[in-house]
Amino acid sequence: RRSSDLHQGKYVSFLYPKAGKEFTLLSNGQPAVLGDIEHFSFNLAETHTHFFSEVISFTGTLTDYPGVMVRQSDSQTYTQTAITSADNQQGLAFYKYDITAGYERVAFFLVNGKIYTFSVQSPEQETLNELSNQLIPTIKFVD
Repeated sequence: RRSSDLHQGKYVSFLYPKAGKEFTLLSNGQPAVLGDIEHFSFNLAETHTHFFSEVISFTGTLTDYPGVMVRQSDSQTYTQTAITSADNQQGLAFYKYDITAGYERVAFFLVNGKIYTFSVQSPEQETLNELSNQLIPTIKFVD
């Protein structure tokens, strides 16, 4: 098993590979102003794999969230599975393959009025699966 670092955010914690290099999304050379209340990103340069997480306030159900609705409405592109966090919260994950963009797995959880999104993108299916399968079961929600 690879060594891991702990991301301890205000609302969520999880383990991620030590090889992951945190990065900040930029817009016109400045840190991007996102509509979220927490986010964390890293990449694995060796495999061109990217991870992004965000937390936003949301009123509604998980299936009301636009990111979930879009994926559920396109079952030709996305495969949906149920997932569970380390603290037994239930969520949904969506997997897709795109010939130009590669592989993507996005997980969504709704906990205490917040949507948590965890996205992994990689040109390699094995890397995507390995990172997703290691990271998602370690997710713990703080509040």
